[in-house]
Amino acid sequence: MPLGVYLSLFKKNRRATINLLYICIVSLSVEMFQGLLGIGTADIDDSILNGLGGWVGILGYKLLLLIVRNEKHVRTTITVLSAVVGLPVIYYFLFVIKMRF
Repeated sequence: MPLGVYLSLFKKNRRATINLLYICIVSLSVEMFQGLLGIGTADIDDSILNGLGGWVGILGYKLLLLIVRNEKHVRTTITVLSAVVGLPVIYYFLFVIKMRF
C-alpha cells in the first residue's frame, strides 16, 4: 500500500494503471528473486496481495486528493501520517527483533 501512495505522490504525470503495472512488476520481481536465491518463500499470493495493496494505496491517494483538493495539503497529510503511524510501527518491529536475539 505505501508503494501505491508514494508512487502516486511523486509521479503525478503517470496514470493509475501505469502505477499499478509498475507495482505488479516490482512485486513479481521480488518474488522471483526470492525463489531464485532461496531467500524466504516465493508465493503468488504475495504478488497478488501486493498488487491489491498498491491499488488500495493509489485509490487512497486519489480519494484524499478529491476530498482535500489541494496537493500541498495532501503531501503534508501523507508526511504527517507516515511519521505518526509509520515510525512507531517500524520502531516496534525493530524492538521485537532485538528482543528475540
